[in-house]
Amino acid sequence: MWLTRSLGICLHPTSLPGGRLGPEAFAFVDWLAAAGARWWQVLPLNPPDEFGSPYASASAFACWPGLLADPEARVEPSEARAFEQSHGYWVRDWVAYAGGEALADQVRFEREWSALRTYAAERDVQIIGGVPIYVDEASCDHAAHPELFLPEDFVAGAHARHIFADRRD
Repeated sequence: MWLTRSLGICLHPTSLPGGRLGPEAFAFVDWLAAAGARWWQVLPLNPPDEFGSPYASASAFACWPGLLADPEARVEPSEARAFEQSHGYWVRDWVAYAGGEALADQVRFEREWSALRTYAAERDVQIIGGVPIYVDEASCDHAAHPELFLPEDFVAGAHARHIFADRRD
C-alpha cells in the first residue's frame, strides 16, 4: 500500500487581501491548485470576540457575516425558510440573540461558503476547518442552553493554567 503525500496551508480568510470569501479566496484556491497543494485549513469562521479571536465566539454554530463578499445579497424567503428548517437546532437561538438580519446573514454565508468549497473541490483542493474551542460566557449558546455548560472555573487552555497556577499558592 502506497501513501500519497500532500500538502496544504492553514490560512484564515481574513488573511487574504480582501479578508473575505470573495474573488481573493477563489484566487487563493487557484494558487493552491497550481502549487500542487490539496488542503486549505481555515480557522473557525464563527463571529470573533472583541479581540478578533474566533476561539471564544458568540456562537458555536453561526458564521461571521464580516467574511461575506456580498453582505447585501438578496435572500429569498424560501431560502430563509429552508435554512431555518435545516439548522433549526441553533439558528432560532442565534436570531433571537443577534437580531433581525442574522438569519439572512447565515443564508448568505452558507451560499458563499458552499460556492467556494465547490470551486475548491473541482480543483482537487479540500477545505478543512477548525472549530471554536469555547463559546463565550455571554454567548448565544450559554444564554439559550445554560444547562450544557460548566461553571467558568472549568475551562481549558492557557486561561486554565493561569487559574490553576493561582490556586496552588
